[in-house]
Amino acid sequence: MTIALLSGSLVLSALWFNFGAKLAYQSDDFQAKHQNGIRIVDFVEGRRGDIYGDDSAILPHPYLLYVNRPNFSANGFLQHDGSGYRIVPQPERPPGLKPKKVLVLGGSTTYSYPYILNPAYAWPSVLQQLLGPGFQVINAGLSSATTAELLAGYIFRHRYLKPDIVIVHEGGNDVMAMMHPHYNPEYSHLRAAASRPTPGSLDRGILRWGGWPAKLLYASNWNEQATVFVPAPTSGLPAPPEAMDSALHAPTQGFERNLSLLVRNIQEDGAVPVLFGFVQAKEENLSRNRPDMVGREHAFTIALHRNLRIMQRIAADHDLIYLDPEKFQTKDEWFLDNCHLNEEGEAAKAKFVVERLQAILYPAEN
Repeated sequence: MTIALLSGSLVLSALWFNFGAKLAYQSDDFQAKHQNGIRIVDFVEGRRGDIYGDDSAILPHPYLLYVNRPNFSANGFLQHDGSGYRIVPQPERPPGLKPKKVLVLGGSTTYSYPYILNPAYAWPSVLQQLLGPGFQVINAGLSSATTAELLAGYIFRHRYLKPDIVIVHEGGNDVMAMMHPHYNPEYSHLRAAASRPTPGSLDRGILRWGGWPAKLLYASNWNEQATVFVPAPTSGLPAPPEAMDSALHAPTQGFERNLSLLVRNIQEDGAVPVLFGFVQAKEENLSRNRPDMVGREHAFTIALHRNLRIMQRIAADHDLIYLDPEKFQTKDEWFLDNCHLNEEGEAAKAKFVVERLQAILYPAEN
């Protein structure tokens, strides 16, 4: 009788444990915070054909850092077109009109999602509105992209769009390469290869027979698995003293040679490069909504200025237009954090670009 009661108690406890794990797994909080791990569990258990589903905005690529998912929708808007470029609404054009193509390369401050939810208000889209039907603006922004990724993306993809003008809006993400130790001009110190988990028969067996507790455990464990790309092999930023030392003394060969090669390739393709320096908030506001930058504000300011001087010199060497971000009159309230702008700021950025590119936008009138 005692054994029967003990066995029944164990079974009941196991059932309650399984039920509790199910409730925890299906809770809104767990689902929201463990999307990556849940996708991997569903893939291993055969409920989806791949880890990357329609809810994944980015996809891995063997040669590029990653790519934007074609036709990705989120927050009530179609965010990407069929080639993975951020949507730029196009105006109606008269039959036979062949617009000049303006390709915009940059990081998240060009791509602008999720900071600007409606793609029509990202600055490349506002640029399109200002230029009108005689131009076609293409937003090739890629979040986290340095000049290494911009160069690779242009070589493998963007050049085949045959742009007439290419705006390169960069200089900020490359600061991260300066901040991390063991500098390599190929930026291999900044990027690490991502990998999918390789579940064996034991893992599959545990998931099959372990019920909801097993799902909960594996989803939690695999949630940190970098399945697309790893932004840096080290976590976090260096301590403020080390950050300042890096800002002052870190090499910049990678940034300089990436940007120089990108400019040469654009010119060889018959397009006109424009270098647009990275727009950053005032030093005293850099850590607003960016607690990881507290104590490192001056270091980031110095490091960025070093990159901007390189951009300016390359522009002068190739007789290019350099859009100096210091001449862009920003307002503190435009900044959502250290560099991303609200809709008003994006509109002002587009207007700033148009005003300074008149000579190449409308050469016959100048």
